[in-house]
Amino acid sequence: MNMYYFGAMNEYIESGYAPTDRAKCKSCKTQIEKDSLRMGIIQDDDHFSGKYWYHLDCFTLKPRFKELDPEQQIYNLDHLEEEDMEKVL
Repeated sequence: MNMYYFGAMNEYIESGYAPTDRAKCKSCKTQIEKDSLRMGIIQDDDHFSGKYWYHLDCFTLKPRFKELDPEQQIYNLDHLEEEDMEKVL
């Protein structure tokens, strides 16, 4: 898991399918439908853990991730269907 971390807060980017429809997009504030493709910025520290989910179309790469090698550093990218993997990349 450490290979996915960025910065001092141990942030990483995760891709996947929404298991439920309970999460809201941090950008547009609407529900992320169950089984739809989503992207997340995950912060995992000793005293704090936060998950911020986005619709794929609402997700923008933050400047701190500019050195990102997507195929190596997006967590769970290899669990996506081929078509969705291409959308993320």
